[in-house]
Amino acid sequence: MRSFVALLVLVSATQCFTAPTRVLSVSPSPQSLNADRISPILVTFDVPLDSATITPANVSVFARWSGVLTGTLTLENNGTRIRFTPTKYPSVGDWVMVTLSKNIRSRTGEALQHGFSWNYWVKTQRGTMLLTDFRRVPVR
Repeated sequence: MRSFVALLVLVSATQCFTAPTRVLSVSPSPQSLNADRISPILVTFDVPLDSATITPANVSVFARWSGVLTGTLTLENNGTRIRFTPTKYPSVGDWVMVTLSKNIRSRTGEALQHGFSWNYWVKTQRGTMLLTDFRRVPVR
């Protein structure tokens, strides 16, 4: 019985001192207004991640006008950084939201406690204002 109680105390103490996985930095910066539309998305964590948890189900990128953005996910920096390289790019001026699931785990099993998300705007481009009238719609 003493062994069981000691084991229970040890497991409880280990869970109390285990910190959840945390995001340290992201790129493009949150709420930035001039992100390059073809640049990769980078997320840096405080610990190495379990590569099995870095999947499209756990890392999603959505643009307001372009919809779901597809791409490749890779781990870098000894597993502490996720790189999302898009194969479908957002439109210029698009609003992009990146969401990380709480199912992302470190190599030692600690989860990203509440998930994580941020958004940014893709840089706009100059227009020519050379417009072509291709159809008129009567409104009366």
